[in-house]
Amino acid sequence: MYSSIKTDEQRCRICNDKIDSLSSLFFENECICQSCREQFILHRRAYKINGIWIYVLYEYNEFLERLLFRFKEQRDIALKEVFLHDCYSLFKKITKYHSICVIPSSDFSRYQRGFEPNIEILYQSNVYSPLYKNSNIKQSESKNREHIKNVICRKELYTIPSSICLFDDVCTSMNTLQCGIRLLNPEKIFLLSAHPLWIQGKSMEKQKRF
Repeated sequence: MYSSIKTDEQRCRICNDKIDSLSSLFFENECICQSCREQFILHRRAYKINGIWIYVLYEYNEFLERLLFRFKEQRDIALKEVFLHDCYSLFKKITKYHSICVIPSSDFSRYQRGFEPNIEILYQSNVYSPLYKNSNIKQSESKNREHIKNVICRKELYTIPSSICLFDDVCTSMNTLQCGIRLLNPEKIFLLSAHPLWIQGKSMEKQKRF
């Protein structure tokens, strides 16, 4: 786990190994080492689905799965900056003229963790949270994934901003996103990662690199 103790050396927030001082010449954020950086599978492709561009930064893999588990369930909050590391400027460019709204955790999970993961990942952004979950059910644990559509709701007294970009950390089946689309009508969606099977299923969709 990343140590908060200040040292003369910069240490990777993922593995705690020393970070090469030359990396600052090539990357915006020196919070991870080259070895850990190489384990992220950069995808950087957008898919136009039902008139909405969905931007996918990474392909979801075992490394990212373990990292998200450590961040969320083991509450390693120091990891919040590693997910966008040197891609943060790219994220800001894509969402420049949009209000960023996040897919939420359940109240139970948020109280247990003490933070909202998707908000923390976007640590430098002004983020809106107009949705909530009325159940602690997780999409990955639900036998009927379409049930998630009845779990996510919109806050009645929450002012909804215009020009919305919806953000989520992982897309597996798009049921959660479809719910967010129905409730918020976003102009675009930015995904930290998407499951390889989801990506394969979108091979015929109109797409572009970003």
